[in-house]
Amino acid sequence: MVAPRNETQLVGRIVRAIAAEFPAAWVVKVHGGQYQTVGIPDLLVALEGRLVALEVKHQKNGESVDRARRRVTPTQQATLEAIRRAGGVATVVITVEEALNALRWARSHHGITWYGNVLPNPSEADPRISPHPNKKEQI
Repeated sequence: MVAPRNETQLVGRIVRAIAAEFPAAWVVKVHGGQYQTVGIPDLLVALEGRLVALEVKHQKNGESVDRARRRVTPTQQATLEAIRRAGGVATVVITVEEALNALRWARSHHGITWYGNVLPNPSEADPRISPHPNKKEQI
C-alpha cells in the first residue's frame, strides 16, 4: 500500500481500519474550527466502555518518527494528559497499526491507565508498569 500523502489520508485509513477490526466501535473525526475547543484529538473512539483519543500526526517525507511525534502542540499534549487522568486512553499515532494497537491495548487492559505518550504493543508490555512511578495505576 502506498504511504498516505497527508494527515487527512492517514485519518481516513485509520477510520476504515477501526471499522474493519472493531465494527462495534463508535468513531468520530473531530474537525477543528473557530467554535471548536482547541487541542481536542483528531479521533475519538468509544470501545467497550472505554474512551480512546488519538492525535494523528502524518510523518512527512524525510522526517523522523520522533520529529513527527514532537509536532504535538502543548495544548494537544495537555488535552491528552487530561483524558488519561480521567481514565481514558490517549496517545499520538503516526500509523494505522499504532492506532489499532492503541485500541487493542484499551480493550485488553480495561481499568489500567497508561501514562506514556506511546502505548506499548499489547503483547509485549506489562501495563502495570508506569513510566511515571509516582502515579498510581488504576487496577
